[in-house]
Amino acid sequence: MYTEQWPSYSPGAYEQAWTDSAYGTAGQYDHGYSTITVTARYFPLAFLLALVKPVLIIDGQPVRIGWNEPVVVPVTPGQHHVHVHTPYLLPRRMGKADLVVTAHPGRSVDLEYKSPLVVNARGALGSPPQKYPGMAAFIILMVLTLVLALCSAASTFSSLGLLSARQTAGSTATPAPSEDGVVPALPPLPTDGPGLPTSVPDRTRPAEAAGRPELRTGVPARRLAGPSFTAGDETTTKAFTGWPFAFRTPDGWDCRPQNDKRVADAKLYGCSDPNAGNGRGLIVVMLRPCPSGCGTAVQSALNGFWFAPTDRLRREDATTVFTESARGTTTGGYELYLSHFFVAGGRSGEPEWQVAVAAVAKSKDGRAQAQKVLNDILSQTS
Repeated sequence: MYTEQWPSYSPGAYEQAWTDSAYGTAGQYDHGYSTITVTARYFPLAFLLALVKPVLIIDGQPVRIGWNEPVVVPVTPGQHHVHVHTPYLLPRRMGKADLVVTAHPGRSVDLEYKSPLVVNARGALGSPPQKYPGMAAFIILMVLTLVLALCSAASTFSSLGLLSARQTAGSTATPAPSEDGVVPALPPLPTDGPGLPTSVPDRTRPAEAAGRPELRTGVPARRLAGPSFTAGDETTTKAFTGWPFAFRTPDGWDCRPQNDKRVADAKLYGCSDPNAGNGRGLIVVMLRPCPSGCGTAVQSALNGFWFAPTDRLRREDATTVFTESARGTTTGGYELYLSHFFVAGGRSGEPEWQVAVAAVAKSKDGRAQAQKVLNDILSQTS
């Protein structure tokens, strides 16, 4: 799966040493020992990173850390390996940074980690202050986006101006008079006759004819975890071109295409409510075809890409596996990763597609919304 899965946290060697009486009271250290202080930061516009926490590993031991909060880790004098990365969806570990530091007795090594602005860049780790990696690429992307927006606006205004001019010209034009000064009358329009249609045909193509799937009605509802959509829920149907199924999201959710160069045959979309803040539910949907059928070996290979080796997988049926975890019970932090193989249209036979879903939320309300979307995807592909 795409977000780093650490086992449930228990005080490790560093935290236990910090609270041990041999080191004095918490927050103080003996002159025979050193500390490493790490502060992790992300760029304010990358607000989605607030849904996850950075991963800090010192000498192979995970250390609990959050954003913008300095973490002081007691260590013995000498060299130590520091690793930091940002859990993400694609790739799983974004902004990896490694550094070997030398800790001197009775002194602290201050480090700052900054997550990159582009997913394929490495993170910045070193003495503060550090710069955000990928800033140049981010600025270029923002400039290109602004230029495209301005070009689109200019094209729109130009079209409106041309239309206004044509309407003005049409309203002032008059038929040319004949030689005797009399404007000839136009012949009457025929109202009926051979070869004339009596009604305007409906030229609206069905959704499937236009390459977009339709939402299947009357399918048995499947519920893997949490609630499903009810008749009273306000929903929006998401039907992506070329996809073999459609699904529903809560009204107001936006889905945007994603890209991962490692899976060229996959199609990805990220869906969330842009107005819900940090507590929003987030869904990432990945669709992959099986050109020769999704047999047992193919399913195992595709599942190996989607899930992490440490995931505790649960099998729902022969073609459906998932892993579910809750972090931070007071805030409703939640993750569910699903892999499901299916035949388009609910037909029988060997599966032809894999749909992989990541449902992530930081609040109980966001968790319920994400679960509804995941359950609807499972129902539409079963």
